[in-house]
Amino acid sequence: MISGEGTNLQALINAQIEKKINTEILAVISDNEHATGLNRAKKANIPCIYLNRDLFSSKEEFETEISKNIIELDPDLIILAGFMRVLGKNFINKLKGKIINIHPSLLPALKGLNTHERAIDSGNFFHGASVHFVIAELDSGPSIMQYKIAIKKDDNKRTLKNRVHKGEYLILVETVKLFTMKNLKLDNNSIIINGEIMKNPILYEEDF
Repeated sequence: MISGEGTNLQALINAQIEKKINTEILAVISDNEHATGLNRAKKANIPCIYLNRDLFSSKEEFETEISKNIIELDPDLIILAGFMRVLGKNFINKLKGKIINIHPSLLPALKGLNTHERAIDSGNFFHGASVHFVIAELDSGPSIMQYKIAIKKDDNKRTLKNRVHKGEYLILVETVKLFTMKNLKLDNNSIIINGEIMKNPILYEEDF
């Protein structure tokens, strides 16, 4: 599910083509008709579904339509890869354990939007990205993997975003790989890997 450029989607498409992950991307769903990511999907011959939020009288109706499409597709995993709408509690609880999200911060720090700018303004020494299971509370599900970078003195929100993006592609692909190997699941808000509760996210770090 995407709303914009679809660079994380492209990372998954590339990994699938290169046989780094044993997956089939069944469809790409977008709430933005002009999302560049839809062009990426079409180029890879992946079916696209565009749902115009303005045609629905409520958020609930919009999410019901998304649910209908997902039920028809019957996916093992739903990936929020830059989907810029906050999904409702009913939608998430219905599909809990099957939805992951890529978020540009080291959660639980900097939930929400504008994370790169906020990381710089707050004087943080480190920043990064997290792949986490989605639960009803925004950006609060347990993190599976994280990518950590040091904020440089000459970083601005654009350069920081570009550096974080490289980590996003890595940990998203690695998380999907782990999931497809049947080694990863969510159980009562705890992450289980190879039958054991994971105490901390798997961490990748940029060379400092």
